Amino acid sequence: MQFQHPKLAELVARAPRDGLRIQLTGDPFTEDALALRFSERHANDLRYLAAKGVWLKWDGGRWYEEATHLAFDLARQSCREDAKEFGNGKPPPAVSAAKTIAAVERMAKADRRHATTIEQWDANDKLINVDRQTLDLQTGEGRPPNPEDCITKKTASAVAPPGTPHPVWSAFLERVAPDPELRTFLQRYVGYCCTGVTNEHKFVFAYGTGANGKSTFINTVASILGDYATVADVATFIAASTERHPTDVAKLHGYRLVVAQETEKGRRWDETKIKTMTGGDKMTARFMRCDFFDFVPKFKLWIVGNHKPRLDSVDEAMRRRRLLVPFTVQIPPEERDPALAEKLRAEWPAILRWAIDGCLEWQRIGLAPPPIVTQATEDYFNDQDLLGQWLEDCTEDGGPYAFTATGQLFASWKTWCDERNLKTGTGNALSDALVDRGFVRKRAGHSRERGFRNLVLKAVP
Repeated sequence: MQFQHPKLAELVARAPRDGLRIQLTGDPFTEDALALRFSERHANDLRYLAAKGVWLKWDGGRWYEEATHLAFDLARQSCREDAKEFGNGKPPPAVSAAKTIAAVERMAKADRRHATTIEQWDANDKLINVDRQTLDLQTGEGRPPNPEDCITKKTASAVAPPGTPHPVWSAFLERVAPDPELRTFLQRYVGYCCTGVTNEHKFVFAYGTGANGKSTFINTVASILGDYATVADVATFIAASTERHPTDVAKLHGYRLVVAQETEKGRRWDETKIKTMTGGDKMTARFMRCDFFDFVPKFKLWIVGNHKPRLDSVDEAMRRRRLLVPFTVQIPPEERDPALAEKLRAEWPAILRWAIDGCLEWQRIGLAPPPIVTQATEDYFNDQDLLGQWLEDCTEDGGPYAFTATGQLFASWKTWCDERNLKTGTGNALSDALVDRGFVRKRAGHSRERGFRNLVLKAVP
């Protein structure tokens, strides 16, 4: 095709060979022609993500979500340049009209050089962006940032060379976590949080009664991770009578560490949501005024609280997922340092290297929770296992020929719960829970009454 204006022919000749086949009319000021030249100028530094309705700009280190209508301004500049190059001193007024510029930006959103899907971004779970370099978390080594990695995030700190000391951080850890095995576990877990990998299917509940360093610890880690970490409303993970808005879940997309703080006394975990978020399953969410999309969470959940939320059921899935990390040391008032956060900030690069070292160790031996964590976790589940406590208090093994009707068992269960101001539930729920524990349900007698074998009620003293 022959173009009437030599500038158009030159632009088409320079167009990327792997892009769309560009076809322009002889008029250089159609919206299509203006949009194609805009995309030609910004093929390497602008992307559009329809799932979030945002433009992303390459800044030399990462792609960042642009929030100041930069794409519109660049479209405006592009139209001005076209008016100057092709207008022969008299470009049509419509070229600089707001509706023309808006049309150029709108058409460019669909150009294959700009359009992206949400799955393309931050897809490599073993890369992390720090100050002007990208670290390979499999080796701990850095390299120059590459726009083809499609990374949108970066840490808030540079990373120090291997072996850099962090005396304030080390002293803090030794004070709040005297157990050396707990300290090395925390290092591995933080290293795991640096990745987008979730194959451990774990989340941490850091528990302590206050003034014990747990918030300082996780706030420091989250601050260093910068764009890779976020704070969520703890209500997102607590059971409620109404369903929360899907944007609450969408906000967690792409993060590697999610922190929620301050659980209230007497609340219950939203067990279904936590299992989904930590189990590697797809979730459906949407951003405000955007379409729904599916994503697999990449974040590790760290919940901090002075109170332990209750569990409705103590099943194997929850046991596999939860790690209770006890912070039992209470710092007396005279030892509390109001300047500690600033002192730690000076060590952020060294602390980030400490985290990278923990990531390498995690890849070598796994999380390997120490006895202090496994025991605290087991104690928590035992405390929450109300069915197990009732079975121990009120029932016993009656032998292979023993049988107790479901109604009798439920009456005993209801009395036990009422004495402790606990919710009873239904007889069917109790029956299903007993089956889950391995008890055999059967019918017996002429009436074919439902009940359970082997299980009998203890005599009331």
